Parts: sequence; C-alpha cells; structure tokens
Amino acid sequence: MSGNWNPATWAIPSGVSRTGPSERRFLPWRRKKSRADATLHGRRIRVLYVLPLTTAFAGIEHVVHAIAEELATTSGERLDVHVLSSFPHPEITERPVRYTLHLISAERLRGLLVPLVRFFAHNRFDIVVVPQCELSVVCGGALRITNRSALLVTHLHGNPKIEEENSPLVFQIYRRFVLPHVAALLAVSPSLAAYARQHLADRQPVYFAPNPVRQFPIPTRSTPDSPIHRFVSVGRLSRQKGHDVLLRAFAKVHAAVPRATLVIIGNGPEEEALRQLSSTLGLDAHVTFTGYLADPSPYLQSSDCFVLASRWEGFALVLVEAMSLGLPLVATDCEFGPSDIISDDRIGRVARREDPDALPAAMPAQAATPLRADDVAYRREKARRFASPNVAGDHLRTITQICAERTMIVS
Repeated sequence: MSGNWNPATWAIPSGVSRTGPSERRFLPWRRKKSRADATLHGRRIRVLYVLPLTTAFAGIEHVVHAIAEELATTSGERLDVHVLSSFPHPEITERPVRYTLHLISAERLRGLLVPLVRFFAHNRFDIVVVPQCELSVVCGGALRITNRSALLVTHLHGNPKIEEENSPLVFQIYRRFVLPHVAALLAVSPSLAAYARQHLADRQPVYFAPNPVRQFPIPTRSTPDSPIHRFVSVGRLSRQKGHDVLLRAFAKVHAAVPRATLVIIGNGPEEEALRQLSSTLGLDAHVTFTGYLADPSPYLQSSDCFVLASRWEGFALVLVEAMSLGLPLVATDCEFGPSDIISDDRIGRVARREDPDALPAAMPAQAATPLRADDVAYRREKARRFASPNVAGDHLRTITQICAERTMIVS
C-alpha cells in the first residue's frame, strides 16, 4: 500500500471508528462454542465487509460501499452493517455513510494480522465477508486467534486461478487451513460460481450475487453521415485489462476506418508503456488517454461501442455500466464475467482470446450496427438487474440464508 497517513493524528469523521496502535489488549483464549442464527434471538445480524489493502478506491471498493450503503438504508432493521478499511478513502470518509465505518492501520498484507487481531478483540460480528482468498487467510487467522464465533465468507471478485499463480504459498495455506472453516463462498458471476463449486469449494455452499452497477441517464445520439466508430474502454491500466491487446486491435480497425477513435479511461502501472505503444503504432492523434475519472459517463454517452480486452475478470462491472447506457459491447472471452453479461447478439459480441484477428473484426462490425431504439431499451433493461437495490436484495438473502442454515462457529 502506498501513500502516507498517520492514523494517530488523522481526524475521524462522525460515525467512524478507528483501531489504532494504542489498542493492544487481547482477549484470552476461550473454549469454542456455537451460537444459533442471530435473527432467531430477535436482534439484527452484525455483518462486516472488509475492503482490500489498497489506497485505490476502484472496483471492489466501489462494490462494497454500494452494497453496504444500500443494505444499511433498506435493511437496517435486519442487518447491522459495518465496513472495515485500512485506508481513509475520501470517497467514504469525507461524506456521510449509513453503515458503520472502521479504520485500522496497515500498509502490507503481512502487517495486517496484528491490527486485525486487535480489531476483532474489541468487535463482535456474526458474519465477516472478505474479498479474495489472500485476505481471507489473514482475516481467518485473526478470527481464530481471538476465538471469535463469526462466520467467514470469502467474496470472490476476481480470478482464483490468477490469485493462485501470483501467490501459490498463501493460496495453499488458504486451501488447507482456512477454507475448511469458511462458511460459504460468494461469487460475482455465474461462471465464477461454477468454477468455485468445481475447483475451490470444500463442502461449502457457493452463492452467486452480482456486483451493483451505477445507472446513468440515457444519452441522445445522432447517427453520423459516414462511419466514425467511436470506441471507449474503461479500466485500470494493468496487464489484466489487456489495453495493449486493445491498442493493437484498434490499429487494424483504424487502418480500415481512418476516422475511428478510441478513448481509454483509467490509470495504472502500465500507463507509460501504453502511451509509448500508441505512439509506436502511429495512433497518437486518434487515441485519448483521460486518466482516472470518477464519472466516465460523458465519454460513454458520446461513444458508439464499448470494448473490453481483459485477460481475466471476475465480473466486468464496466460492461454493465456501458450496457446501462444502451451501448453495444465487445469483449474478449476471458474468465470470468463477459460471457455471462453478453448473453446474446442484441447486447454485443464476444471475441476469442489469443486470436489476433478476432477483436479487430468484432469492433467495427459491432460499432457499425444501427443503434435501434428497441435494442438500446433491451440493453438498459438487462442492466437494471444489476441496480444496487436488486444486488443488495441478493446479499440480504444470502447473508440470512447462511446464518439460518449454519450454526455460528469459530473460524
């Protein structure tokens, strides 16, 4: 984690708690015991969503904030919603939130265990929802050290295959020592849920609950006299998102359609390399790098087609955001998410991975498709399934079902 901040001096907004270095009291070991579902005892279920250890307020952070805010707003009588962050993101600390926000100090994953132990020693929860397997190892260890009888749920946002490749030792620790104590797995796409059931779950139930997506007002578009093909892509400038693949594909498109343009929205570690690649391909006059934008909707609204060239995904949130504007989509057939979202030709096209001609063929073909009002309405209607109230309803049902079907155990 980058960035410097001092948790001892940082001003905490009202409604936000902080676990700081001075909190060093550990609870003694206690005999393990079980508790029945909290709702059976007439009180709200205390649920904690944990944010990743990062300074970026990107995909997972947006998702957790939206879910927690919606649950606290619409289901406050049934759930007591909490969010734990290791960084004071301005997006959630400088504005009122309806859930309870906790802040702890940690800069790296290996330094997170002690702050988490201190936090769980002072806070009890019925269910703890943790993103990805790596962070589940640390949270599971902290819960076990404090002997907390909370249900641990691993929330799969990304590709477990890539996570295992990048951190094989941690992933093996997760499989052997943490997974047997995990109450359930929660996946953000049907294909990811299917993979988890077959390759990851160890008798645990696997639930599917999609990510919430912002709903934008529909734009007014005019059809140009001749093809322009205005493409747009949104995503972190990293290897995962495949912007290098996109630029090479766009170079072929531009050779056939000289008026074609491409807007790339986002920032990340590969930005300099991607700008250089754009120059090498002779695309500087036709490709725009905007950097990170909190609201990309103006660019989405003025485009003809949204393109995602990812090497892997968990859900591909930006595809649904573009679909909510009625935009046709083109995406690589990566694991996981795009094929779940682009379910028919009226929504868009899925291009084969590792095929240098597939994406350049799909992009102009999709952009040239007439923008019919009924197709726009169809895409927008499909995107409404992913509106925050609907997704929060999925999470409410999942949380209550996990608590109802499983007695509370010490993780």
